[in-house]
Amino acid sequence: MTDVATWSQLLSSIAVIGTLIYLVVEIRQNTAAEHAATRLAMQRESRDDFQTLIDHPDVGLCVAKAEPLLPDETVRLNAFLRSFAFHMEYVWRQHKAGAAEQGAWQSQVRAIRAAFTNKRSQRWWQMLGRQMAEPSFVEVVDAIIKDQPYTTYFEQLQAWGSEDLRG
Repeated sequence: MTDVATWSQLLSSIAVIGTLIYLVVEIRQNTAAEHAATRLAMQRESRDDFQTLIDHPDVGLCVAKAEPLLPDETVRLNAFLRSFAFHMEYVWRQHKAGAAEQGAWQSQVRAIRAAFTNKRSQRWWQMLGRQMAEPSFVEVVDAIIKDQPYTTYFEQLQAWGSEDLRG
């Protein structure tokens, strides 16, 4: 009887170890799948932001416009910046939850810095954007853009696009 009990315990232990190994493999696969899905969602959102600017370049030009915005420009730029900020908050939440890798988050940090360190969009962030975001995300964005010089990205873009390359 002792031999049967010993063999039963041994088989039971092997089954438990096999189950644990299976669970480890499954968890790793699920984590990899979750990271892939998060990256795909981030890429889609970024593509959508770019597509908005392709379809409506005037939205991007509003950022660099020195004159006051017209009412329709104000509405379009506000919607674009809110969409961008919402996307950044989503990525930050995914990063915080461990679903977005550090490298993915750092690329979004650079995007936040570029987007919110020009005068118009930084003013939007201070007046409107901060009110619509989770307070801890507001702290993150504020830290990212704190003491950053104003960017001239759109001015550089316009200069690059207007270069005469024939000579």
